Order: sequence, then C-alpha cells, then structure tokens
Amino acid sequence: MSLPVRSSSRIAGLRRRAGLRQDELAETVGVSVATLRRLERGEIDNPPLRYLQKIAIALDAQLADVIEPEWRQWWPRPGANTPPDFGAR
Repeated sequence: MSLPVRSSSRIAGLRRRAGLRQDELAETVGVSVATLRRLERGEIDNPPLRYLQKIAIALDAQLADVIEPEWRQWWPRPGANTPPDFGAR
C-alpha cells in the first residue's frame, strides 16, 4: 500500500532546524540524496529502522521524533490494547 505524498515531514523539519541541506544529511547518514528525498516526501511506507536511527542521531533527535504516525500502521494488531508511544512528545 502506498502512502499519500506529503510536502513536509518530521525528518525534513528537523533537518531544516538543524541547518542542514538534504545532501549533507544524506552523506552523514550514508544514504543517497534520492532516498532521503523519498523519506522526506513520505514515499517510503516502511523505512528501514537503521535509516531512522541514523537520521535521529545525525539530527540530535529522539527516534520517536523522526517516526511519522503512518509508519505505525502496523499497530494495533488484533487483540492488542494500546500502542506504545515510543517516547512521543
């Protein structure tokens, strides 16, 4: 299932606040600029956790700060109570 494309994301906002260009963050994280753009646009509906961890570290953010709400679409699973908040603020 494809997610709707967004104009901005948590990653993009954090990157801009950190004063980094896409190419700078991509190089720091070890992904292509194209991959970072796709992440920022919401074109990857199940991004690898290692990308998100590296982005959070590079932006001096918590992992929960870079996770988009729709990336939690796997929750709730049948019989589950409530989703974990992963330290969301």
